Amino acid sequence: MPRKTDKMSRLPGWPLMLREELAAAYVGLEPGAFGRAVRRGALPGPRRLDGRPLWARPELEDWILGAAPAAGDGADALLAAIDGMRG
Repeated sequence: MPRKTDKMSRLPGWPLMLREELAAAYVGLEPGAFGRAVRRGALPGPRRLDGRPLWARPELEDWILGAAPAAGDGADALLAAIDGMRG
């Protein structure tokens, strides 16, 4: 059975607002590591639309492209989450 993220290959582009699973894939993390990084403040948190958590793709892009917190301000937490995926 295909995974939900397999649907991404059929999208003409990434949606502006992403569910957690897509937001995790967008930044290259497994959903569990993504959630931990968000809870630790290493990644931007969600916005709520009709009570559902959605991540704004531009905010994630800003983080990825350099607006990320400096080491000690959340980046360390993200690195720790990524390391946790490996071990």
